[in-house]
Amino acid sequence: MPLSEDFGSSGKKETSPDSISVRSFSAGNNLQSLTSEKSYSRDSTGNDKLIHRFVDSFKRAESSTTKTKQINKNTSDLEEDVHSFTSDSDLKKSMKSRHVVMMSLGTGIGTGLLVANAKGLHYGGPAALVIGYVLVSFVTYFMIQAAGEMAVTYPTLPANFNAYSSIFVSKPFGFATVWLYCFQWLTVLPLELITASMTVQFWNDKINADIFILIFFVFLLFVHFFGVKAYGETEFIFNCCKILMIAGFIILSVVINCGGAGNDGYIGGKYWRNPGAFAGDSSASRFKNICYILVTAYFSFGGMELFALSVQEQENPRKSTPVAAKRSIYRILII
Repeated sequence: MPLSEDFGSSGKKETSPDSISVRSFSAGNNLQSLTSEKSYSRDSTGNDKLIHRFVDSFKRAESSTTKTKQINKNTSDLEEDVHSFTSDSDLKKSMKSRHVVMMSLGTGIGTGLLVANAKGLHYGGPAALVIGYVLVSFVTYFMIQAAGEMAVTYPTLPANFNAYSSIFVSKPFGFATVWLYCFQWLTVLPLELITASMTVQFWNDKINADIFILIFFVFLLFVHFFGVKAYGETEFIFNCCKILMIAGFIILSVVINCGGAGNDGYIGGKYWRNPGAFAGDSSASRFKNICYILVTAYFSFGGMELFALSVQEQENPRKSTPVAAKRSIYRILII
């Protein structure tokens, strides 16, 4: 078959080099004009866009929220009624597994464990302190395991941890829970800043405490300006330091108790006998002291649930979240 017939049968038309060059030249001119128009429009409306972005940052995210059923043939009738709300807003998934695990281990070690325990020991006694922490440890462990399971099951649920009570209990209950959680952190942040400044003043009381509060607050804002990755790295570094500090504190306590430091010699269980295991003259006062220690213990365990709140910003939540939930037992038992 002739070569010309092959070209004819394929249905393709030959294009001359001149026509190609003309088209490419015209396309280049159009692209250049379009680029110049876009750059001019960006320069002219840059300030307006910056203002609008600042104003829009205080608005709710505009995302189409759709309901999708969980596709699972083995689910029960109750599970089929539960819908997973997926949002179109994409968060940066920059938190690694080590960040999440360290958040569950070290977040919350601070005011409640190091400062409030001294007051609880004074009012309740050593036995009341142990009883209160044992009771709270059981509740905290089951809560952490449930939060980890829910976070893995519904990783795309907006407001994940705060939305569980609204979906699985009732909307009024969820409304109350979310606002209580909000008031908790609105109270904890100033408390942490004041406690940090008081701790620094132990070594230097000549400087006004408000200066240290301002320094710590500016540092917190500075960290959050760099996104979730900077927050994860900051949490990892500080939590490692806190865990090492607690380990050193435990070793020092054992050395002091055994008489290796100080002039008191071997201490052992001396304070369990005098002034006694429980503080208070009556059974009612001792029970009140245990209830007081329960509040202190719950405050000490606060922050362990943050790994479940950050599930939408984790690189692999189905791997890192279960590991963080399981390793929380180390903090409950040891720290």
